[in-house]
Amino acid sequence: ALALDRTNLLTKLEARLAETQTLLAVSQAAGATLELAEVARRTLREMVRALGADMGGAWLLDERANQIVPLAAYHVPKEVIATIARTPERFTARSFRSLEATVFATHSRHDARFDHSMLGLIPHTSLLLSPVRSKGLVVGGFGVFWVRDAHVFSPEEIRLVEGIVRQAAIAIENARLLDAEREARERLLASETNYRELFENVIDIVYLHDLDGRILAINRAGARATGYSRDELLTMNIAQLMAPEDATRAARLVERMVVGERGLGLFTAEVLRKDGRRLILECGGRVLQKDGVPYALLGSARDVTVRRK
Repeated sequence: ALALDRTNLLTKLEARLAETQTLLAVSQAAGATLELAEVARRTLREMVRALGADMGGAWLLDERANQIVPLAAYHVPKEVIATIARTPERFTARSFRSLEATVFATHSRHDARFDHSMLGLIPHTSLLLSPVRSKGLVVGGFGVFWVRDAHVFSPEEIRLVEGIVRQAAIAIENARLLDAEREARERLLASETNYRELFENVIDIVYLHDLDGRILAINRAGARATGYSRDELLTMNIAQLMAPEDATRAARLVERMVVGERGLGLFTAEVLRKDGRRLILECGGRVLQKDGVPYALLGSARDVTVRRK
């Protein structure tokens, strides 16, 4: 009896050791990348291997479109993947969103719990689904399929799957945060590019100077109008481009704008070109603030010399 107890204890210890090794392998595999699809693929591979299954798939839930978004597949036939990618509107997320815990069936083909258009593409004999949660909500899931032989599930396997999914959920959330940050950077870059194109190609002169008048930025139209190169302008003060009386008047106007005076409208000023000629510009602007503190003036100007003359 003592020998039998020791044998049972040894068997349990070996099972727990194997479970720990599998969780460690999943953690190392998923933690080695921050690419969302690759995190899911590596986790799925370890899960299928640990359970001795034939294939598996991972997905996310698209809340806006109420659809399933395929994320990764392991040994799933290519034609199944192509069908899901080609007709995503067929695969609604409704039943997967309500998945509260891991569900499984040894004889799953005619189990009403797995009556879903996506699952119907695979001729499964046994099936296990486990939801991925983030901040209390189901955001995706893993599915493991047996197609040749029926699989009898043990409590240890379910515990192992849930441990794997918990680890995967952390890695997936980190990857999603990274993706969201990357998308935000790309949107910001696109926005900056669009504004830069607008800034450079607009017909009017657009300029930015600090509250002391030092020119911080000016577009090509400003360089053409003044006759100075862009590099030269960025070493100058806005007052150097104006007739003295207009420079004084413009400085006073900026002071009034900085203290919040409104309704100042446009003003005209004579600009001295590099070649000595004078232009009459109609100017307007607004004060820019950072953390509630004024730091620069963004202005635009239009050459009205011919009109005024």
